[in-house]
Amino acid sequence: MWNPTPASAHVNAAPSTLERRLAAYARSSRERTAAHRFETDLRTLETRVTVIDARFRRLAERDDTAYRMWRDDTVGRMQALARAASAYTGAGLFAAGDGRRVHGVLSRVRDAVGRLDRRHAEYLASLAAADSGAAADAALAASTPARAAEPAAPAARPAASAPARETAPPAMGGAVPVPVQRAV
Repeated sequence: MWNPTPASAHVNAAPSTLERRLAAYARSSRERTAAHRFETDLRTLETRVTVIDARFRRLAERDDTAYRMWRDDTVGRMQALARAASAYTGAGLFAAGDGRRVHGVLSRVRDAVGRLDRRHAEYLASLAAADSGAAADAALAASTPARAAEPAAPAARPAASAPARETAPPAMGGAVPVPVQRAV
């Protein structure tokens, strides 16, 4: 039957069993969702370490904007995972060994990003050196006066002074040019 008691009368009443169960379910649902998100983030960072190791040179030699975006995303994920791990540790939600696993992944990602940063800096320095070398070559070319035109090739000698060349009959399968004197 319908209870005509106004809602204000229930404000101070103790929560019913169903309300307690619903609250516990909502809390456990949030915890399960958060734990699933945490595990997904941890696996994502583990995958990034694998990608860094497999494609180290290609990642380090990306253009600076793309590299910075990728690096900032990776570092942001690391920081978010570290904050979540700290909160889980404080709440006592980690099982034995979870903290070591998280610490290991975060350490590997930090080391890999550090190696990438060093390699990327070397790559940018080599680009700058190549650019400055090309700029120096262009400046040298611009500052050097134009060279005079090359002298023409020497005139051909008159035909009378050069012995005539004719082809002798093939000997042993090939034609060999042999100088032959002509009477003038």
